[in-house]
Amino acid sequence: MAIYNEILIWANNKPAFLRDALRRIISNTALNQTDIDELVSLLKKENGDTSVTLRAIPIGNTHIPTTVSIGSVYPKLVSIKDPINICALHNQGHLQFPNSGLSVVYGNNGSGKSSYSRILKKLCWSRNSNTELKKNVFSPSTAQQKVDLIIDVDGVETHFKWVENTSSHPALSSIFVYDNDCGNVYVNNENPTQYKPIGIDILERLIPVLNGISHKLDSEILTYNTQKPLLDPALNSTLSGHWYAKIESRTNTEIENYIQFSETDTARKEELFTLLNSQNPQQNILNLNSFKGRIENYIQQFKRIEEQFNETSIQEIRNLRNRYESVKQAYEIAINELNELNTIEGFGTNPWRTLWDAAKNFANSNGMTDGQSFPSAKSLEKCVFCQQDLDESAKQRLHGFSRFILDDVSTRLSAIETEIEKKTSGYNNLVVAPFENFKELEQFTPNFQIQHITFNQSVNSAKTALINHLQNGGEINVTLKPYSILIGNLLPNITVQLEQNNQLLNNRNILEIEYKELVAKEFLFNYKTTILQYFDEYKILSYYRNVYSLFALLAFVDFEFDVLSFFQAAETFFVNTGVVNKDVATCFGCDKAITFGRIKPLYCTFHKKCN
Repeated sequence: MAIYNEILIWANNKPAFLRDALRRIISNTALNQTDIDELVSLLKKENGDTSVTLRAIPIGNTHIPTTVSIGSVYPKLVSIKDPINICALHNQGHLQFPNSGLSVVYGNNGSGKSSYSRILKKLCWSRNSNTELKKNVFSPSTAQQKVDLIIDVDGVETHFKWVENTSSHPALSSIFVYDNDCGNVYVNNENPTQYKPIGIDILERLIPVLNGISHKLDSEILTYNTQKPLLDPALNSTLSGHWYAKIESRTNTEIENYIQFSETDTARKEELFTLLNSQNPQQNILNLNSFKGRIENYIQQFKRIEEQFNETSIQEIRNLRNRYESVKQAYEIAINELNELNTIEGFGTNPWRTLWDAAKNFANSNGMTDGQSFPSAKSLEKCVFCQQDLDESAKQRLHGFSRFILDDVSTRLSAIETEIEKKTSGYNNLVVAPFENFKELEQFTPNFQIQHITFNQSVNSAKTALINHLQNGGEINVTLKPYSILIGNLLPNITVQLEQNNQLLNNRNILEIEYKELVAKEFLFNYKTTILQYFDEYKILSYYRNVYSLFALLAFVDFEFDVLSFFQAAETFFVNTGVVNKDVATCFGCDKAITFGRIKPLYCTFHKKCN
């Protein structure tokens, strides 16, 4: 049993999952998928997976045969008797083994051969130590299972009673049970029949177990297949490109906070795209300046109209009408004072004034005045129109007319009436330019034509109200929404475009760098969910790499059988994730006969024919 001890010593400094695997291999004829899954969990646990609660049970002295011998004398099993509640064995059954020679146990089916074999596998050392001793189903009983054994240790018989759920006698661990389940005789494609002594096959059986662990890990790794989104190589030189290249070294919080793209970023990116794709920034600047000039001209046109209806202008209209009414009242008083002299219908009216001015001009041009005043002493001699002599009453009327004309009230009234006529004419001639003159603004201002029509109607209504007030007085109720402001709203955007084109003209390289950075940021933002998933899976895969790094420590080059010497080694053992390469040929020889059940010469362990 020295080989088991060598394996135990070799395994002492190996990972816990490997020592657990060796225990399972020694204790079971075959490992199932549950064993593989549990070994994978133990491997993960050794790499920091705190979610694994399973505990490793490393191979130890209790799992291998115990060498209990004095000199060359090994313990012997003398008898098994009195099995209680074990299978269907009679409770007074007695199976005795001779001191020497080969014992053959035979009998009919159901006579108890397999049941006694199970007792041996349960209490002695067996590669199938998980053997279950079934209870008697034909006579169900709650009695504990028991059996008496006699063991010869160095010529001294020792009586041992085993009771259910207790340990076996230590001496029994040096007795190895070998049956169909534990045998290691098989036929392969290189050797017709090949026998492998006890223990030698453990490491070989470890290889498929490690293969199973490797396949289990590989299958788990395949589920983490999110690829890192590929950034356009042209964007690798941006700040975000450099940041993204090292994303694996960052934290989840850093990624979450860094990958942002606001509406302001979107607007700026679109602006830069338009600027950078402009064919001729200089021509754009000329066109924008021309358009800006036209906009400013339009604004002035509408402002001139709007100024006629602002509060200042309306107040002037009120004041003018008030002055007119005040002077008119004084004028009426003056007329009444001259009623006795008045013999002409329409005295004081505008036609009368026209007639007076014509008479005055005629007298001055024909030498009928003194050249300074009218009437003068000379012009009072004859009538200007009929050239007949004037009597005293006519002269008196003519002097009265002169005083009336020279009076300040009459003069002021005439001036105010002239001002009213001028204002009225101005409003009558005030016209809003047709929509066609401003049609180019339609693409920049929603519902521009409708708003133009509305403004024109408002102007006409306001004109009518002000003219009516000038002529007739009364209340003024005028509201006109400024139209120039609507058009003026276009100027800031034009100013921005001019600035952008000037920037493009002077700083194109800087703008290209800014644009690329925004494109890179937008890419990262659009793929943020995938990037975060990739990052999480990258960390998981890094964890699996650590798992595999421990897995790769399973090289067998440090294993040496004391009972074997190597004449030569064509190659060292090659471990690829814990699996010995099938192409490696290692030859073993032996310089002396050794006893493994009387078989010699030595076998070949790795399925290669020995020289």
